[in-house]
Amino acid sequence: MSNINNFKLDASADTLILDDDKDLKLFREINDRYESNEFLILTVTDRNKDIFANETLEYIHNLTLEIEEFASVQSVTAITNIPLVSSSKKPLTELINNIPNIFSKDIDPELAQEEILTSPIYKDLVISQDAKTTAMQVTLKKILN
Repeated sequence: MSNINNFKLDASADTLILDDDKDLKLFREINDRYESNEFLILTVTDRNKDIFANETLEYIHNLTLEIEEFASVQSVTAITNIPLVSSSKKPLTELINNIPNIFSKDIDPELAQEEILTSPIYKDLVISQDAKTTAMQVTLKKILN
C-alpha cells in the first residue's frame, strides 16, 4: 500500500484506444481533412422544476449569455436559442429573416415544448428523453498558432 501515492492513471484517448483501431484512424483522417470546431457540452438539470418552467429557461438563457462573454467562446447553442419552425403560426417565408425561439412573442410555449420534445433534431440531443435535462453546446473559437 505504500506505493499507492505514486499511482497515476492516464485516461487520455491515446491510452484508451488501440493504435490500430480502424474507427480512430478514420476519425483522425476526417479530422485532418476537414477542420472542425472544438466544443464543450454542458448539461442543466433542474431537480425542483420542469425544464420548461419559466425560471429554469431564464436561468439557462442567462447562463448562455454569461458563457458567450468569454473571449474563447464562439457560440452557445441551448434550448433557449434553438430555432423553432413548427411552433410558429407564421408561414416559413416570413421566418427566414426572423427565426423564432422559445422566447419569441409569437411562439406558443406548449407548441414549443412539443416541438422540442418530438423533433428528431432536438430530442435526445438538446433535451433528454425524460425531459429533465437539457444540453448546451459551447463552441470554442479556433486558436491560431
